[in-house]
This record gives sequence, structure tokens and C-alpha cells, in this order.
Amino acid sequence: MLELARLRAAEAGAANLTFAPAGAQSHPFAPTSFGVVISRFGVMFFAGPAAAFANLARTTRPQG
Repeated sequence: MLELARLRAAEAGAANLTFAPAGAQSHPFAPTSFGVVISRFGVMFFAGPAAAFANLARTTRPQG
């Protein structure tokens, strides 16, 4: 899936995207590294939804 996403992004000329396998609950994302975080249906797969969303919130910029 990630390779297909990379291919489609390249075909669309979207050079500012990064795709990586990462767990929302525990991946050490860099603090305030994202302007937008979207979780669509992911919550049903989180072992700890509160921890996952806290981790994602930590990675989002203050006005994100």
C-alpha cells in the first residue's frame, strides 16, 4: 500500500509527501511536525485510543 501511495504521489507531482509505516499510539513523531493530522477509521484499530490521539496531538503544530 505504501509503495502504491508513493507511486501515485510521484505521478501527481506531489513531492512534499512522506509515507511511512508507523503506529499512531507509540511512534516517536517529531513534536509539532505536522500542520494537519487526519485519522479516518483508524481509531477502531488503536489499542489505546487516548494514547494514540495524545501522541498525534503532540505532533501537530499549535495552529494545526
